[in-house]
Amino acid sequence: MRIDLACARCGKNSFNLDQGHDDHSRISCMACGHEIGTMQELKDRVAEEVLNRAAARDAAKGDKTSRP
Repeated sequence: MRIDLACARCGKNSFNLDQGHDDHSRISCMACGHEIGTMQELKDRVAEEVLNRAAARDAAKGDKTSRP
């Protein structure tokens, strides 16, 4: 599964992390400076996207199980 990450403002996919690389590190776009959020927020968005795609795939296959 591929998930493309891009800045909502300019569409570029180059990001800058604040000092450190933990869940509280702030992420911003290197091209325009738009604040993306924290590392944890990005992880949460990616996880939600993975779950949504898996649910959509299962629904298309007729799988009626609920997601965790």
